[in-house]
Amino acid sequence: SVKGHRSMAGGHAASYRDTQADNTADGAEAWYNTRNTNLRKTLESYVNLDDMHTGFEQGDGYTSLLIEQLPLIDSIKQTTVALIINGKKFSCRLCLTKERVCFSRGGDHRTMTDYIPLEEVDKVQVLDGGHWSLTSSPDGINSGRVYEFRTLNTGENITESQEGEVYHEDPFSRTKSSAVQLTVESQAWVTEIETARDKANRAKNSIVRKCQNWCRWIYDSNPCQIFVALLIFSNFFIVCVDAQARPNEPQSEYAWLGYYIDQLDTFFTSIFIVELAFNMFGHWFVDFIRNPWSVFDVVVVSISAIALATSEVPGVSVLRSIRALRVLRLAGKLRSLRRIITALMASILPVLNAFIIAIIVASIFSVMGVEFFKGRTDENGVPINDFLTFARAFYTLFKVMSFQVWVDEGYPVLKPTNVTTSDGEVISSFTIDFLVLFYLVCLVISVLWVLLQVVVAVLLDNFVQATQKEERLEAVKRLSDAEDANLKTGGLEPLLKKMSNLFDTSQQLTFGIARLFFVLDYDETGYVNFQELKEGVKKLNCEPRINLAWEDFNIVTDKGELLNHRGELSFAQFDIMMRKQLKVYVQRHLTDVLAIAQRSHNIEHQVMISALRFMVLQQQEDADQAKLNQRIKVVSERMMQMTSLVFNSSSSNKTESLLGQHYLGVASRGSIDSAASGASEENNSQLRLPP
Repeated sequence: SVKGHRSMAGGHAASYRDTQADNTADGAEAWYNTRNTNLRKTLESYVNLDDMHTGFEQGDGYTSLLIEQLPLIDSIKQTTVALIINGKKFSCRLCLTKERVCFSRGGDHRTMTDYIPLEEVDKVQVLDGGHWSLTSSPDGINSGRVYEFRTLNTGENITESQEGEVYHEDPFSRTKSSAVQLTVESQAWVTEIETARDKANRAKNSIVRKCQNWCRWIYDSNPCQIFVALLIFSNFFIVCVDAQARPNEPQSEYAWLGYYIDQLDTFFTSIFIVELAFNMFGHWFVDFIRNPWSVFDVVVVSISAIALATSEVPGVSVLRSIRALRVLRLAGKLRSLRRIITALMASILPVLNAFIIAIIVASIFSVMGVEFFKGRTDENGVPINDFLTFARAFYTLFKVMSFQVWVDEGYPVLKPTNVTTSDGEVISSFTIDFLVLFYLVCLVISVLWVLLQVVVAVLLDNFVQATQKEERLEAVKRLSDAEDANLKTGGLEPLLKKMSNLFDTSQQLTFGIARLFFVLDYDETGYVNFQELKEGVKKLNCEPRINLAWEDFNIVTDKGELLNHRGELSFAQFDIMMRKQLKVYVQRHLTDVLAIAQRSHNIEHQVMISALRFMVLQQQEDADQAKLNQRIKVVSERMMQMTSLVFNSSSSNKTESLLGQHYLGVASRGSIDSAASGASEENNSQLRLPP
């Protein structure tokens, strides 16, 4: 029996495929459907059901929820009905929105267990006795699943103890009037869903939506972006030629160019208006508004259009100078320029803080200059105006800091004086005012040599950080693309990525896994098979959408080692599977981050990430060693028990001890061989005895 059990565990893939075929047969399906719900009892032994509905809601504040709540606020119509699954009834909170039909099995609105996009609703029809059904599209995310609902009587509800009971219709429990009322309510739901579906299909398949998608695809293509960039550069070249030749000036030798430049300006402005309209139509509304470069395009093109339309109006011709700003639109088209502009924009606030400090210090020196030197006069008693007021003092200091003095101005450090020569001639000369000189030297050292250098250092530091951030994002994207192309991740990569950001403690992870299992177990049998897992993960709030293949299912279940003989996962095995996949995901991304750190030549990050990676790997080795020691202990105890059965009580303690040690050594080698061969934890306790 041990041999047969192990051979069955080794062939789970074929076993499940056969079992799946048997479940569609009448006999197997009848037996399968008679099982009452075991899901809630199973989960209650691990978690509190009320706490379970809070799973995967603790996150970093930026990651969207993995399992959504029922969208009651956005609902068109909502009610509580009975959901019939495989002949069993469940309380269900039903909600209809503009995009989909949503419901929560069990009636708790905090967990939306299933939904059907309206465009995938194939058929809705009213059945007998207040029943109505909803059939999904075979090609949709629900794979043609049929949902049957029963409208509840006024005041009727399904208690927790009645959840999952086999449904029996009592023909005497309803009066004729109540049956008619339930049929009317069912028909109202069918009509509402059909109306919402038709409206959604018209919106999706409308000519406007198709044209919008086509415009978006054309505009975002590389050839279109390169063409627009060439137009912008050509327009900037024409603007430069216009500024150099100045054909509109009187007596200009290039007056003949004026007509052609005006025509080219009209051409480029018209082309840019068409390009902006094309962009707005393809990306309207949210995507267009969220892009700052698109908003910048609107401002520049709008001013250019106004300047073109009012070219003959006096005083508005100054708007023509805005044409020079069109070249900045290249930053929105070329990635290298966009990276530089983005880095500069990210450096504005830190640089502004340092620049304000420099302005404050310069203002302090200006106030001190007014207090110290406002009464300066030359020998003739004429006031020297360099430090007469705050504005004049600040202007004087600005000239000093820029190392520039205008010709008609004097040097602040020189004081005019009259000198009489030996011939008695009086000439104008200058004397050095050492107090002013000391004052200006302090200004240059503190502001020009220190604070302004700090401003430049802050600018460079933030610019380098922003550039490195862009490079890291690109490196992460390259690693992610390589991972998607080369690694066998088991198909759950988007789910694991989101899970890793939605819990803080191990208990919260348990709540989240239990909530996920509750959503996936559609018929609440307490087990999840491949079909339920495939259809369930497809509806999770993950990007991109998960399309689980059989090969992926085989990988995440350790080639079927975690499955029972029917090819199903219990909650305990599902918890083991998800924790293992999450740990592998973290290990893999530690390796990716280590590669990024090596690219950036950051030795500290390399050492830290390498240490973390080693700790995670060592933790796995320690866990495997602890399991191996536990197996050896269990097998040795069984060997000792069998030894005591073989030998009677009169056997000597010495002989029994020697034989026990002999079997202990054999059992240890058997346990090690079993662990090396990858046997499952469930079957390792039933080792074949040595001959």
